[in-house]
Amino acid sequence: MHTNPVQLIRPQETIDLLERLIRIPGHEDCPGQEKAIGEFLYRLFREEGIDVELQEVSDGRSNVIARLQGTGGGKSLMLNGHIDTIPPYDMPDALRPAVRNGKLYGRGAVDMLGAIAAMASALIAVRRSQIRLRGDLIFTGVIGEESGSAGAWHMVNQGVRADYAVVGEPTMMDIAVAHKGVEWFEIQFEGLAAHGSNPDAGINAIYHANRFIQKVRETYIPELARRAHPLLGHSTVNIGEIRGGKRPTIVPDCCVVRLERRYIPGENREQVFQEMLSLLEEVKQAEDHVKVSIRRMPITKDVPHDALESNPDSPLVQALSDACREETGRNHAAIGVHFWTDAAILSNYGQMESVVCGPGNVAQAHSNDEYIELSQLEAATRVYIKTALQICGN
Repeated sequence: MHTNPVQLIRPQETIDLLERLIRIPGHEDCPGQEKAIGEFLYRLFREEGIDVELQEVSDGRSNVIARLQGTGGGKSLMLNGHIDTIPPYDMPDALRPAVRNGKLYGRGAVDMLGAIAAMASALIAVRRSQIRLRGDLIFTGVIGEESGSAGAWHMVNQGVRADYAVVGEPTMMDIAVAHKGVEWFEIQFEGLAAHGSNPDAGINAIYHANRFIQKVRETYIPELARRAHPLLGHSTVNIGEIRGGKRPTIVPDCCVVRLERRYIPGENREQVFQEMLSLLEEVKQAEDHVKVSIRRMPITKDVPHDALESNPDSPLVQALSDACREETGRNHAAIGVHFWTDAAILSNYGQMESVVCGPGNVAQAHSNDEYIELSQLEAATRVYIKTALQICGN
């Protein structure tokens, strides 16, 4: 006689787990970054009798991979999240979790230690129930999402796979089947320095950069506005940084422009790069003496940040939708989100049918009053359990 796993994890137990996770520094400014969080989760799963390993990625920082082995004949499900957070910055008492008015405050509460706690609780509940699923149920806590997604990239390259994957970034438990891809570019314009009293003797790199910027505004942005996706809107470009010149009395011989390009499913990173080259070629043809180079910045060069588009009618979406409706009392339609997630790596390079569905509101992520609603945390835990039972079979 097996017990329903939903009954085997108390809401307070998940809250306590999240509070313990928040108290452990897991950001880029602390020694080892998220290493201590990974080791804590490893010990937790071991204590619950769940098979678990630490998959080292770099410098002792490891992904956490826990698995409930299926009996065979069922589909496998991965519950995935990143275990790193951003630094506290100006958030007061960021590593001292506090509950006020039904909300748990602390750095990482919503992005995304809340989902990590709910997903870990789901595995623990199924393990305690002694139900044998037909397919594998896998938890993967990956490193470094906030700084380039090295953990997810390493994991799929090492062959960790499932039929379906849920990434727990905050969506208020809506089911995101699409998001845009991202490319970051650095463009360097070279000129010729000269004294400011005789500017004609030099080549002003800032002027060349300005012509490129005008080209982006006048022709490229209108073109992108015509490329639309039903869930995501249109493609975008944002020039976010300009650096050039040394002082007013010198004709600048260098100007660097950094920009972000967000692209919709149907576009790809090579197409985006070629479009940048075409724009720069137009600038070079319009002005003499233009010397320019372009490179992908490391965050999108080292790990591809492709767009995500999954089947909104897949068995995973249906299982999540059914479970969410039972737990929240409302329909959770398939949506698109405007932030990038590791789901694109799992889907495009791990060949897993992947969606994004997690507790909390992304509006609180990275804020100085970051919190997660406790009702969302409880609902997420129960949704992940019910989805696992439906997908993996029992």
